[in-house]
Amino acid sequence: MTKIGRNQQCPCGSGKKYKHCHGAFPAPPSIRPMKLTKLFDLDAKPTSEAAEHLRIQQQGRGKQIQSFEHAGRRFVIAGEMIYYSSNWKTFIDFLSTYLVRKLGKQWFQSEDAKPPEERSPVLLWYHAVKAQEAARGATPKVVQHVNLSGAACCLFGLAYNLYLLDHNAELQERYLHRLRNTGNFQGAYYELIVANILIRAGFTLELEDETDSSTKHCEFSATSRKTDRKYWVEAKMRAVRAHLGKSACDGVPETERDATSRMTTHIREALAKPADGERLIFVDLNCTVVNTAKGEPDWMDRAVRRLDSRERDLAEGQSAYVFVTNIAFHRYLDGEALHRQALAYGLGMPDFSKPGARRILEMYRNKQKHIDGYDIMALLQTYPSLPSTFDGSLPSDTFGDVRSLKVGETYFFDQIDGGTFAKVTSGVVLEAEKLAYVMVTPAGGETIVVSYPLTDDQLTDYKNHPDVFFGEINRNGRTTDNPLDFFEWLLGNYLQRSKERILDEFAASPDINWLATLPRDKLAEIVCERRTISFMQTAAPQSLRDKPSMEED
Repeated sequence: MTKIGRNQQCPCGSGKKYKHCHGAFPAPPSIRPMKLTKLFDLDAKPTSEAAEHLRIQQQGRGKQIQSFEHAGRRFVIAGEMIYYSSNWKTFIDFLSTYLVRKLGKQWFQSEDAKPPEERSPVLLWYHAVKAQEAARGATPKVVQHVNLSGAACCLFGLAYNLYLLDHNAELQERYLHRLRNTGNFQGAYYELIVANILIRAGFTLELEDETDSSTKHCEFSATSRKTDRKYWVEAKMRAVRAHLGKSACDGVPETERDATSRMTTHIREALAKPADGERLIFVDLNCTVVNTAKGEPDWMDRAVRRLDSRERDLAEGQSAYVFVTNIAFHRYLDGEALHRQALAYGLGMPDFSKPGARRILEMYRNKQKHIDGYDIMALLQTYPSLPSTFDGSLPSDTFGDVRSLKVGETYFFDQIDGGTFAKVTSGVVLEAEKLAYVMVTPAGGETIVVSYPLTDDQLTDYKNHPDVFFGEINRNGRTTDNPLDFFEWLLGNYLQRSKERILDEFAASPDINWLATLPRDKLAEIVCERRTISFMQTAAPQSLRDKPSMEED
């Protein structure tokens, strides 16, 4: 076989240099590098709209995980490197190895040799996860469904953040250097959390050159693929002694009463930095999780008052999307509750995440205007959102002994007429009974209903992905008391209808002549608002208010 120079073009036809393509790892002796692209389509999209919808739910809107299996090994591409192992069954298995590779085995060993109180937070999380695995009797290469602990959220969340940056933008060495330095760890840790949120929300990131000390600059810029709007991003976290590597020299005491006391300073410093575009400012309060009787974070009212005051002092033309967070997994390493809280605020924006009574159509139009901010809010609610599978499929289908039935596919049902093939046309799950009911149609026969029991893992997948559990996109299992959610679902249906069909439905309306003058899309919005108000008559009055906060505990 002819030797290929590392700086020559890769023979696979990708256009990349060999060292940046299939020369990034030693190929197995029996396979030439050029054959990999014939065997594995690394950019292959999911086979259906529902499969792509499911993949996005698990992996976000960034670049899909690129992975394949060969000769008993799992290969994963991240950045310009290919990693492989015969021990990775889940994507989290890969993340465990990836984190050690990126930070360095020698660094892990040197940190591990230190007294516990001097170790990097990464080592504290690592040992906590290992102790939890030992306590539940985890077995190598055996897949278990477990709830994530705080330590697992921290450890695997960090690994996933590094992977996402590596796979979607650029994992600069400066981030790894800062993570290895305990004194600089916290800042890099929170910036990587923010990068995760933005990448999964569908933003393209461009990291700034922090070696340039001639001017102040933000952490990175982010461009929305949905709106093409460019944002400058700043991320700061309150430093607290004995947390995330901070000491008495560079952290406030845990007993500080008001966790929002430094929030305004962080925002002022962020606004002082030059920005060629709109701003996204993230500030984490790094405090214990305490909720009020209303179920809201105990710091939220104070934060809103401070933001209101800061807004009154804004310079002319200044504005920013501000996200105040409290991602507190590191404070509850053995806990399984998802300790994350967030508040969104439109600084200098009267129509983004501000309290006040609004008609549903106004709420919808405000959301479309600030859709990037809403997407960020949604992704904050799910951090760290770690994929289990490499291809975006349901874990129960990938790792379980029994696959769920899919709409549109044909199966052999031995309980029908002594056994026959039938096509699945729809399905529903009754959670209390742990049963799935599917409508099936045998060839030339009448449609009948068949039920089958669900495993615990299948039921978990259904709870996480009810709208695509049966392999098609629907609202199966979805309920809401949120008028805006209901309106958006209804509008999606009406926008598929012709103007004439919509008008026929409202022929008896007293203002039918005015409705007939509206364009189809405006007509759909008006009638959907009316339908929503009618349907939601029993909803609590406060559900019609545009709330600024999000919280999950």
